[in-house]
Amino acid sequence: MREIEGQSDILRTCLDGKASKAWCQDFQTLQVESWEDDYDNPDILDGTQWSLVCKWKDGTQKKIDGNNAYPEKWHEFLKLLGMFDPSLLDDEEEDEDEETADQDKPMYVSVVFGGDSKQYNYISDDPSLQVEDRCVVPAGSDNGEAIVKVVGIEYCTEEDAPYPPSRTKHVIRKYIDNSKVEDEYYDSVEEALKEMQSLIDEEDWDGLLDWGEEHQEDARIGIGTKVLEAYERCQKELPDDYGIIALNLGSLYYNGLVIPQDYAKAVKYYTQSAGTGNLRAIGNLGYCYYYGRSIPQDYDKAYEYFNLGALLGNDPNCLYKLGDMFLNGYHVEKNEGYAFMLYKRAYDANDDDYDQVFKPDICFCLGKCYMKGIGTDINYDKSHRYLSWALDSFYHRRKTDTFIGHLIDSCEKLLRDLEKDMKAEIAGNRY
Repeated sequence: MREIEGQSDILRTCLDGKASKAWCQDFQTLQVESWEDDYDNPDILDGTQWSLVCKWKDGTQKKIDGNNAYPEKWHEFLKLLGMFDPSLLDDEEEDEDEETADQDKPMYVSVVFGGDSKQYNYISDDPSLQVEDRCVVPAGSDNGEAIVKVVGIEYCTEEDAPYPPSRTKHVIRKYIDNSKVEDEYYDSVEEALKEMQSLIDEEDWDGLLDWGEEHQEDARIGIGTKVLEAYERCQKELPDDYGIIALNLGSLYYNGLVIPQDYAKAVKYYTQSAGTGNLRAIGNLGYCYYYGRSIPQDYDKAYEYFNLGALLGNDPNCLYKLGDMFLNGYHVEKNEGYAFMLYKRAYDANDDDYDQVFKPDICFCLGKCYMKGIGTDINYDKSHRYLSWALDSFYHRRKTDTFIGHLIDSCEKLLRDLEKDMKAEIAGNRY
């Protein structure tokens, strides 16, 4: 005897002989006894509720309830029931006929932020969006942009939509990770080196500098030493661009992505570039003193360079590291409120280059401040938005940033702890 309880009726079916044996064998493969007791999608306020009761001859019984969510093998289970009640399979048989009609309905996508498991619904105007894609959505009361992962797609009428279309936010755009885009300009190392040699033969030094910057992080064998050679030639031929060339040379040695890492040479070139007033070099030199890279750790000198960059050009990197110094009390008296203010200034700084370079680190700091109430009031929503964006960006930097591992670990842990705090807040609001 198998008993399936629905909303308004009970289907009872007795099986005998070979059919019974085959049915029971198929049923056992579903491992219903290991299914969870509840399946619930809290983001859908009105939809399908169901319950299932299974009883075995030995008296064991399992009751499972569902609310707009189903076990992984639910469709296989319905196929078994379809032997006795074909109407249970009607929806599946009509899927192909409904596919075209679905295109006229709003496309709802379910997304998750960072390491969070909670799903949120948005409407997408891009039919090419698929499950596992990442997209940019408006988040929070100020509709700041956040990068999320698509975990579900559904076409809904206004009546069966998880939220009214007029009140549902729309996906801004599909997110494309430019770091994964293949090189469109050169099909081979040979062609890249041929292009470089052509620029040298033509004495096109500006073009050679552009070539070096384009291949600054090109890790293909044979490219790195040529990038170094290109910059060394440009040093002699482009004296007016010495500041940027020295910065690029310092970064080559500092990162160690395409040539052997050498912090001493990085400091040498950063110092030369900083002498020309280059803000990036000033900030990078501050890092070298802050962490003691090839030189003794010196918070006084680090503060001097970070403060110089902040004063000369409101440099977001320097503002962000000054925030770290006030947060930890390095060289200065500890001041959490001022540290938070510096992080906010860094985030709001108008800099065309810093978004991809420094912004994830700044978002990480702001997310931690909002989560723990460091220099500001606790705000879980803002914390979640900043940390999720930071983590996604850290993942994208994992192949080009030799120091990213500990930031990924720290950010993942903060998001896990934040999720627990948010769930506790939800539980407290139920009563």
